[in-house]
Amino acid sequence: MTKEQQGEVCELIRHYTRLRIDNILMSGMLLASEESGKPVEDWLGQLRILRQLPAHQAALKETEWLIAQVRQTADEESLMTLISSIPKSGLPN
Repeated sequence: MTKEQQGEVCELIRHYTRLRIDNILMSGMLLASEESGKPVEDWLGQLRILRQLPAHQAALKETEWLIAQVRQTADEESLMTLISSIPKSGLPN
C-alpha cells in the first residue's frame, strides 16, 4: 500500500467515525424530540455543542490508534489483519 493510499484510508476512517458519531447524536435529538412532543430547535447548534463534549472528543481520540496502525502498516495483509481485529460491534461510539 502506498503512502498516498494509507493517507486516504486514514481520512476515510476519520470521516466515517465523525459521521457515525453525528448520526448517534442526531438520533438522540430526534428521540428526545419525539418523547417531549416538541420539535428540535436549532439542531445544528445543538450538534455543535454536543461535539464539544468530552465523550465525543474521547470517541474521536480512540480511533486515532487505528489510524496510527494504518500509517505504520506496510502491506495490505497486515492491514486486513488489523481491520479484522475490530470487534463486530464496530468502532467506538
